[in-house]
Amino acid sequence: MRRFTAAAVLLAFACRATADDKEPVYQGKPLSAWVEQLSDRSATARQEAAEALSKIEPSAKSALGPLIAALGDTDGVVRDAAAVALASFRKDAVPPLVAALKAHDPAVRRGAASALSFIGADAHDAVGPLIAALKEDDDPDVRERVAYALGSFGPAAKDAVESLAAAAVGKDADLHGPALMALGGIGKPAVPALVRLLQKKALDVRQTAPLALALIGRGAKEAVGPLIALAKDDDVEVRFGAVSALGAIASDPKISVPTLIAALNDMKTKIRAQAAESLGRFGGDAADAVPPLIDALKDKNKDVNRAAADALGSIGPSAKGAVPTLIAALTEKDAVLRSKAAQALGGVGPDAKAAVPALAAALKDQGREDVAANAAHALGKIGPEAKDAVHALIAAVKDPLSPIREAAVTALGEIGPNAKDAVPVLRETLKDDDMPVRAAASTALQRIERGTSK
Repeated sequence: MRRFTAAAVLLAFACRATADDKEPVYQGKPLSAWVEQLSDRSATARQEAAEALSKIEPSAKSALGPLIAALGDTDGVVRDAAAVALASFRKDAVPPLVAALKAHDPAVRRGAASALSFIGADAHDAVGPLIAALKEDDDPDVRERVAYALGSFGPAAKDAVESLAAAAVGKDADLHGPALMALGGIGKPAVPALVRLLQKKALDVRQTAPLALALIGRGAKEAVGPLIALAKDDDVEVRFGAVSALGAIASDPKISVPTLIAALNDMKTKIRAQAAESLGRFGGDAADAVPPLIDALKDKNKDVNRAAADALGSIGPSAKGAVPTLIAALTEKDAVLRSKAAQALGGVGPDAKAAVPALAAALKDQGREDVAANAAHALGKIGPEAKDAVHALIAAVKDPLSPIREAAVTALGEIGPNAKDAVPVLRETLKDDDMPVRAAASTALQRIERGTSK
């Protein structure tokens, strides 16, 4: 059975460069031997050859043609390996890959688009040919790969925005999603087009366009108004995308935060969880969300209460009203929630001093090591006010798990002079088997003995 089409082989010869007098060698075999192995009867051997060629110095341009031919291999793993290998040549591979976008074999065209996407913005010279392929290629898989390639270029593909926007609402429904996400990959130059697309009636477009804007994040500020409208849409996925995007953009808190607070009451748990996560992106600007997030900590769905704990920690000192509820969460059955509650109390900082006894007890948590580690970190963030936990932290310095030891040692240093009772054990810890623990002990001793907590 032929492994390459005749057109692909001709293309390989057309792209072949003259070999250097001194061939590059990899794993004891010269470049020419690896190129020859691309035609081996065994797919495994061909894959090995493609992978080897990706590691040989990029100046070995004589491999470009055969690798492009390998994009048409009958074995998918070999085709993927060839695309990765071509990407390792960076800009040198762009001209032959652009030529391959017109190959007769659609497998070669798909592989060429994939390789260009791996190269990314360095392949910006391919934008024009890729736009042409997006409009003209008769293979839907090729068009999809082309869309992803354009998205991988970032702002360098700004000239493709209108073509991708057209593809996002075109006859090929399977291309809508890839085209929209490609616009998200291009970034800020694509925001006006995506804002227009938010107004479309097509459900799949309204579901995916917000996710593309979420990829862009803070650069998509002008989409906030339309997204707020979509956050009330009848469709769950549309609402989810809008709520996600509002958090990623994290702009205009005066209008975004109330919308996200309202979403905390959504009937769908995935919306409530995402609303909590998005509120956390606003930090202290989401202080008004603290009371409803406290309620969300008690939600029956674990994804919601975990996200609420994360959000309260991100809001920081303004979330001090949540301290009693977070203390209660330290004793919940869900170990992940206990860990996140400890972390959130650290985010509140010194105003969480009422949690010191509960955090000291959490240093002995047997469910997950990160509960104890986060409890130690939180005590450190509370600082000198956590002096009553010093002896519990001293005990944690002797924990068999190095992440807990390191966190406890660091916390003692952040407590500062109030942790002077820990000096003897910290000096012993300078001999710890774990280098980060030893380094943390050295820093902690300096802070305690010099009279500083930070």
